[in-house]
Amino acid sequence: MIFNKYVKLPKKLAFSCLTTLHFTVCCYMYMLIASSKSKQATVRLSVIAHKCRINDKSYASKIVDDLVEQGFLTKTLRYNQFTGLQLASTYQIKNYRTIKDDYFILPSNIFKYRLPSKCLALTAYLFAKGFTGETYPSLFDISRDTGMSKTTILKHISLLQELGIIIKRGYRKLDGSFGHNRYFIIFILAKRAGNEFVENLRAFIAGCPVLNVSSLRTIKAAISGRRGELTVILPDEEPNNNGGASHSTGFFIRLRALLAAIFTFFIAGRSFFTTLLYDKLYKLIE
Repeated sequence: MIFNKYVKLPKKLAFSCLTTLHFTVCCYMYMLIASSKSKQATVRLSVIAHKCRINDKSYASKIVDDLVEQGFLTKTLRYNQFTGLQLASTYQIKNYRTIKDDYFILPSNIFKYRLPSKCLALTAYLFAKGFTGETYPSLFDISRDTGMSKTTILKHISLLQELGIIIKRGYRKLDGSFGHNRYFIIFILAKRAGNEFVENLRAFIAGCPVLNVSSLRTIKAAISGRRGELTVILPDEEPNNNGGASHSTGFFIRLRALLAAIFTFFIAGRSFFTTLLYDKLYKLIE
């Protein structure tokens, strides 16, 4: 899935203390207004409720009023000049010019995929963190910043992978231990390096169930344009672009396993001989 158009949203929105439904409505309104040439949008509450997956129109009205009260939006009421009936209200972003200074981007058609409110909030969080196209927050950090449980986060990350919005891969350090998962934001990478690069990246990562230092360095260099095309890696191969790093990584893994076995044997032997010594001393005392 490759997106072509995007809108700018204030970064404070992604890290705000809004509930997920408030965030969804605010995000939808911002995207409507930001994509309008007049920088304002006239929309009915029924449309807002439908797009944001809110069953009750009156609850959607309450959320909009909350956003106006908190200073995210300004609202102008409209009435029919002949009948006096209330029409769809017009909304504007308060202090719109500040968005140009500190912002993140989202695909303009993100609401077409009918993401749950929590999934949309997680998407915005990853887009705001991964402004270069790659980010690696821990599950603890995501849970702390978004207020979601780890189970909910993993469920929505799986959904985003199925939709092709992100690619997630594990990461192994040089010492063999695992680091934080890497999240590649497809839309941002397509915007920076082109759609062809994204397809090459998919093929490259498909051959890397777990990224290591070399493969991650290759991806980052390709994103920044310092190297040529990505070479597809087969599952049973390891990149060796840094003078034998893959061999040294395997050596450290085996060495750590051997030391762990020796330590376990030493502890078990010490416990056995200590018990035997205590038995001898007890018999001598008797």
